[in-house]
Amino acid sequence: MKLTQFSVRNPFVVAAITVALGIFGLFTYTTMGVAISPNVNFPSVVVTTIYPGADPETVETNVTKPIEDAIAALQNIDENGLTSISSQGVSTVIVQFNTAANPDMVSVDVERVVNATRNRLPPDVDPPTISKIDINASGVATVVFSGDQSLTVLQDFAENVLQKQLNSLRGVSSTTIRSGITREVHVRVDD
Repeated sequence: MKLTQFSVRNPFVVAAITVALGIFGLFTYTTMGVAISPNVNFPSVVVTTIYPGADPETVETNVTKPIEDAIAALQNIDENGLTSISSQGVSTVIVQFNTAANPDMVSVDVERVVNATRNRLPPDVDPPTISKIDINASGVATVVFSGDQSLTVLQDFAENVLQKQLNSLRGVSSTTIRSGITREVHVRVDD
């Protein structure tokens, strides 16, 4: 009741508040960012290690477990945020950090602790590959083209013209050619 009585007795104040809210709404609308997908940041890192010829149990014991133990010592790891997959010759450790972690530094921190465990890994293990998962870096466009020319000419155009032009655009981090032809060299040895 008091709000209604105030509004009836002070119409200029109510009109001023309404105009102010309208101006604020227009200002907010014009400055609002537009994106294909929202800017979501889940700090996650994947550590992939190749152990040629090793069975999954050996990979688990000799590679995955030491890397997991080293990463588990880091701060700001999400609850149930450390998972791993040990398969034939490959160890994959995925670590999900919580929002308190600095998303720009998580891959550096993981790389630091993984490199510290390198001396505990078998000598024939390839160096671990540390990759930061960036949802915002996913592909947003696919270009498909074909023509009357040979596959060699189309492949040359895709690599030397189209890919370079797309990479030079502002906001494009990289492009990938997923098909085409690749040159192969076959060596046959006479018996």
